[in-house]
Amino acid sequence: MTRSPTSSGWFDSLVQARREPDQVIGLSLEAKRKSDGHDETRLGVLGQMINLERCTLDRQKLRCLPAGLAALTKLTRLSLHRCAALASLAGIEELATLTTVELYELPALDLADALARIARLPRLETLLLGGEALHRVPAEIAGVAAATVRLDRCWNLDLADALTQLARLAPLRVLELRIISQAATALPDTLGGLAQVEELIAGATSLAALPTTIGGLTQLRRLDVHRNQLRAVPVELCDLARLEVLDLSWNRTLRKVPARLGDLQALRSLDLQETGVAALPPSASRLANLRELSAGAKLVTVPADFFATLRFDKVKLPAALSSQAQFRPLDVAVERVDLDRVERVTDDLGDPRFLTVDLPGLTTPLVGLSRMRRLEAAELRLSPAILDDALTRLADAPALVRLRIRGTDAAGLGGLPASIGGLAGLDELNLGGCDLDALPPELGRLRRLRVLYLGKLRLAQLPDELAELAALEILELTGPSLTALPAWISRLSALRHLTLREFGLRGLPTGIAALPQLAELTLSWAAPEPVPELGRLSALRRLDFERRGTFNWASLLRLLTASPLEILILRTGQMETLPPEIGDHPHLRHLDLSFTRMKRVPPELGRLGALRYLRVCHGDLETGQSVVAHLGHRWSRTDRGPTISTYERSE
Repeated sequence: MTRSPTSSGWFDSLVQARREPDQVIGLSLEAKRKSDGHDETRLGVLGQMINLERCTLDRQKLRCLPAGLAALTKLTRLSLHRCAALASLAGIEELATLTTVELYELPALDLADALARIARLPRLETLLLGGEALHRVPAEIAGVAAATVRLDRCWNLDLADALTQLARLAPLRVLELRIISQAATALPDTLGGLAQVEELIAGATSLAALPTTIGGLTQLRRLDVHRNQLRAVPVELCDLARLEVLDLSWNRTLRKVPARLGDLQALRSLDLQETGVAALPPSASRLANLRELSAGAKLVTVPADFFATLRFDKVKLPAALSSQAQFRPLDVAVERVDLDRVERVTDDLGDPRFLTVDLPGLTTPLVGLSRMRRLEAAELRLSPAILDDALTRLADAPALVRLRIRGTDAAGLGGLPASIGGLAGLDELNLGGCDLDALPPELGRLRRLRVLYLGKLRLAQLPDELAELAALEILELTGPSLTALPAWISRLSALRHLTLREFGLRGLPTGIAALPQLAELTLSWAAPEPVPELGRLSALRRLDFERRGTFNWASLLRLLTASPLEILILRTGQMETLPPEIGDHPHLRHLDLSFTRMKRVPPELGRLGALRYLRVCHGDLETGQSVVAHLGHRWSRTDRGPTISTYERSE
């Protein structure tokens, strides 16, 4: 999907990037059709983008790198993907600021010469090599200074030889293998020569076995082999004295772990989710540093003293074991605490800055919430009774500013406890997943609240006490029950963003025109006509308007001429073309019609002098020529997806 340029400086259109080259920070150019590709001559303009930091060139017509790249003194990442004619990387050695280079599916490239040039990059940290065209890794890899190497989709690679070559790469610390074969395979014995590697990541790589030589990775701290087809783990893995993280998850054919598992004395995290492992060996009780354990439903047996001996920061267990586990933080000043699928929690929860609790079956209060002085953000999924107690305790958390509450099941949470009113310091409250059928008047006590998300409401009206939220800037509501906004909405003088989705709204209160800051409005409308209040929003710059039936669109556009509208998004299946009134919006710069089924584009679009970005659903448009014809020669189609086309204007 093509994005219009934003203040973030990211572009995926060369047309737009050329218009303001000094604003370009990130550029990603993918040729989805042969006619979209650029050669090195056209891409020479990259040398003018002096602030460019990250650049991806995909399916371009390059034979060599564009001239002038040496001027890019801020470029840190260069990704070259599927450029079939690219034969040389001459000049890449001049990009002294590069930290990441990606070379993927480049069949014509002289890789040995390319690696020799890359070896001269003083700041290189990460190198990716990939694609079916990669058969071998040249010996020149030994001179590269990268600490991280990734081999991606190298289905035809001689992996045994590649690992031999990588063993000569002294700075190598992280090796990532991804989809190295289209069939189940085993890592070769040459893996054992990579004694310098500290992290080995080979997830989703069709692995059927690990070699016994893995015990030679004496510096290994992390081993991630999730989503493979492992049937066993070699006992030699237990010789890895420095191993801290072991991820064996989603190896559904794995039935057991080595009896010597307890020899991994440095192990902090063990993930056995979605495996067939039914028991942990007796030695597991000796894993003194284990802090995170995740297991699947098949695990039913652990050593008798396992949970009594060990202290966990994070536990995910099947129901058969969850009642045995106990959360006891090792460090009270840990940054993040996650409580998930554990039934017993001690009084001590630590004092994190971020807390996630997903324990809908918990029956005892979380006493430790009363002692959190550093807590800034929390996410809670608890039964209604425990939630009430938790909110009461969190009232004593002086730093808490962001809170998200989730429903416990498909029936939703029901009503929100009145104890929410005690969290006077909240800046943001998200109730989007609660399916609430009642809101307590105590919500009005949150006088510092700036952001309020209320999702899938099942109530006919909002409590009057919400009018007291004088600091509220963003209000988002979703649900079918509300048919009208209360008159007090006009008292929220700081409101600048209002979203009302899936409502049967047929009108707006007269006082809404008094909101001086309301610049962004999203509406789901039920009436066949707009109301005058829409035209009285003097600060409205963005409107996202949805109407599923027939509607008087001309009347809406006439009303909006009084607003400084810049962004307009229309959602309807009943519009064949825009009314001519669309041409009466001189400030409109972004028009999104991709949710409509238009059969023609009105010529009045050509009157929109500020328009720079247009999206249309081309399912019913025969060609894009009528779009360009109405807009002028400076417009071009920059992206064509299965159903949506994007057009942008150049200067």
